[in-house]
Amino acid sequence: MAHTLDRSVPVDDRIGIHDLEFREAGDVARFAELAPLLTGEANCESWHLDRDGHFACGTNGTALDSLRDWAMDPERLVRTFLEFRRQGTCTPDWVIVDERPPRRPCEDPSPNEADVRHFMRLRRQLEVAGIRLMDAVIFDGGSQWWSMCELLTGTTVWNDRPFPTLDLPRLRPVA
Repeated sequence: MAHTLDRSVPVDDRIGIHDLEFREAGDVARFAELAPLLTGEANCESWHLDRDGHFACGTNGTALDSLRDWAMDPERLVRTFLEFRRQGTCTPDWVIVDERPPRRPCEDPSPNEADVRHFMRLRRQLEVAGIRLMDAVIFDGGSQWWSMCELLTGTTVWNDRPFPTLDLPRLRPVA
């Protein structure tokens, strides 16, 4: 389900990621409304939250990172987690924030079946390392956003509800 950011809220540079609690995808969207999170450029990053929903650390992304790329090769994410976990500075509850403005006018940045496959694949791979991937919140570079958690469970709230078991190879491929 597509949601719309409230662009009438003035951005406040004084609000930082450490100032808010993140308990659901809507909290990420509210932060995007209040703070200069969205750049209008392709960017994918992971946020690592403590048990109270506060930002603890994260993986800075670039225009070269994507949910798909991380699903195909999660090694950098896992290696970083394990290194910082040993130091006691990384947490296992993760959310991916994926800004993907269309590169061409006809391109649709909304999530599709391929995104479901990538999310579920990455989720399974990160679980092996002890990471709980709670959601991927996708922004279209304009005012729309989606939650992979909501698409799979019907709610934007992150809880211990299991995600459905999907027969990933049988999903229809998307070009």
